[in-house]
Amino acid sequence: MKKHVLGMALSLFLVGCGGGSDSNDANNTVNNSGASDKAPSTSPVQDLSALEILFGNNKSNIIELTGYNASTAHIENSAKKVGYINGTFLKFLASGSGMSLQELTQKISSAALSGDSITLGSKGEISVSISTANGGVGYIITSNSLDMTFPQVSILESSSGKIPFGYSSSNQSLKFEFTLDMSTQRYLYSRFEQGDVVYGFSENSQGDHEFLVKDRVNSISNEYLITYFSNSQLVKVVKNGSEVSTGTYNASTDTISGF
Repeated sequence: MKKHVLGMALSLFLVGCGGGSDSNDANNTVNNSGASDKAPSTSPVQDLSALEILFGNNKSNIIELTGYNASTAHIENSAKKVGYINGTFLKFLASGSGMSLQELTQKISSAALSGDSITLGSKGEISVSISTANGGVGYIITSNSLDMTFPQVSILESSSGKIPFGYSSSNQSLKFEFTLDMSTQRYLYSRFEQGDVVYGFSENSQGDHEFLVKDRVNSISNEYLITYFSNSQLVKVVKNGSEVSTGTYNASTDTISGF
């Protein structure tokens, strides 16, 4: 696989959210006010339009729905978590390692072809290989022990406005894999795993989108598998592996009904 093709895939990580203030360092700490009615945080509110384009398409953007609806906030917030974590992974990995994003992406591109590992200062060491998951082009980044911080940003929906979400961990194994459709420059597959935390996205050949979230909110295990079926506009939600509910996405109003 040619180096310039891999470089094109990696360069798309230049598109993403900006950062906010650093979250507290702790093992798998998810800073997330969830669906509570807390007042909005002073963390910066992020424009997710760039990530919305990368994760899905203009016909089915469930990352940022119109307005607030208590019955569908968990769907929108799960998709936002996936977009934020996956879409900014390399940005915050670079900044936490004292490198520019360009420096890190160059090292990753070279390491994928050479098989050499990359030392990220005091943060740890990563290995890189090539991924073709879901027919795309991308990378698999792994580490036996890595510190990772995603600053808090006010992106989650609540009845009182945007509330913050962030993530940090220390000394934990990590796997991050992504592939892109080189013609549309959108994600076909992206998955962040560290400890028992997972944020994943997948698009199949029919254009169906799947968002997976496994984390802890207020010390309670939280798991959502959300599937958007592009042909029928059906949205299926599986909560904690067994609770199933369905609704319908309406592109004209950018809302989901039926829940």
